[in-house]
Amino acid sequence: MMRSTSQGSGSCNRSHSHGSLERNPNRARSGKVPHWCGCGMRPVLRWSGTEANPERPFFGCPNYNTSGNRWCGLFVWTNGVEEEDMIGRHETENSIEYWKMNVGWKISAIEAEIRNLKIWNSILSFFLVLFVVVAIGYALGVRK
Repeated sequence: MMRSTSQGSGSCNRSHSHGSLERNPNRARSGKVPHWCGCGMRPVLRWSGTEANPERPFFGCPNYNTSGNRWCGLFVWTNGVEEEDMIGRHETENSIEYWKMNVGWKISAIEAEIRNLKIWNSILSFFLVLFVVVAIGYALGVRK
């Protein structure tokens, strides 16, 4: 797991004006962790290092607190809802892996079936040509 500490500096990307009802567009409205942050990367699990929230886990943009990279503003505290979301996401990822493996197996089986059909096609073509040659030979032999 990736561990980092964050200082309580806050986000410079958010509007804190009084009376403003603006929300951070990178935070999911339901409070769940989105699959992708605004930078196009997967959110990472980190732990807060502030006195107000010591060692409290949160999901954030991988560019958070990194020099030279712009932070998209994704920040979501973890709680039971996010843990359930991550459990569901893990099950989804497992089902996707199962699906990929299942599709890969089916493709391999179809390729093997195609190889078998090509072999049978070659064998049947050989016997058809042999039958035609024998039939022509028989027809020419009967004429004499």
